Amino acid sequence: MIKKDFILLTTCEPGNEARVAELKRLMDSVDKSFNADGISFIHVILLQSTTQIPFETEPYLQTSARHFLTIDHRVSLSKARNIMIEFAISHSLLDQTELCAFPDDDAWYPDGFLKQITNYFSSHKNQDILITKYGSKPINQPKFDDLKKTVTIQPSSFIRNTSSNTLFIRTELVKRVGLFDEKLGLGAEINGGEDLDYGLRAFCLSNKPIAFFPEVLVGHRDPMRWVVSKYYSGSLYAIGKSASSSPKLAYQFIRKIAVGIYLVITRQLAFTEFRKGTTQAIKAVVNKG
Repeated sequence: MIKKDFILLTTCEPGNEARVAELKRLMDSVDKSFNADGISFIHVILLQSTTQIPFETEPYLQTSARHFLTIDHRVSLSKARNIMIEFAISHSLLDQTELCAFPDDDAWYPDGFLKQITNYFSSHKNQDILITKYGSKPINQPKFDDLKKTVTIQPSSFIRNTSSNTLFIRTELVKRVGLFDEKLGLGAEINGGEDLDYGLRAFCLSNKPIAFFPEVLVGHRDPMRWVVSKYYSGSLYAIGKSASSSPKLAYQFIRKIAVGIYLVITRQLAFTEFRKGTTQAIKAVVNKG
């Protein structure tokens, strides 16, 4: 069986025109890669808080490569991704694809990017994971051979740069990692951290070097400083779950606690939130998640 290049998993709550417009931008960027570069893909899209597919997205149903799922209520981001992963497993979609990505509905891929990703993985069989950076002005038509590349990445760089929009994993490794931790993520018990946790679990399972391109190659709104505080507890918990895997990750856990202390001192993080997050994370270290 000839496998498709990508399976993409995206969730969206199409409650207003802006959200639908952003989702269409993402789908347009994927379709452009399909039409211009011959990229093959499967795109699973979970629409929350609705039982109908917005009419604006109906033209995108014309391709059998897209699967729209709907639920009539809102779920956490980690739960949403698990619904899509379970759908992909039950329909053998992971077996049909080489690479997996988790783009947000407000992300997009610049021209030529997905083709470069497939080319890179095809020529680097000894690598299972690739990450890059995102921003509002991504490089158009990037040439990976001309970009700065870090192949043996340190945990600190991986932690700082991993996000759902910039993480690309071989599907065979995704099968081993499994589902997202539903304690983590927007709308879950612990805010944030689900992307980092998933990435770190893949990081720990893979015994191969990881590619890191430290340029802005994926489109998304620019990173914001307040995100560090908002998702501090989730990030700390995610690192704590993997801290026992290596001394370097254990060091990153201690370092993250120090960052929390700084955020408390500078009044960017409430002490009660820091204490709660630290307590939860220490339990994750002891119980290994």
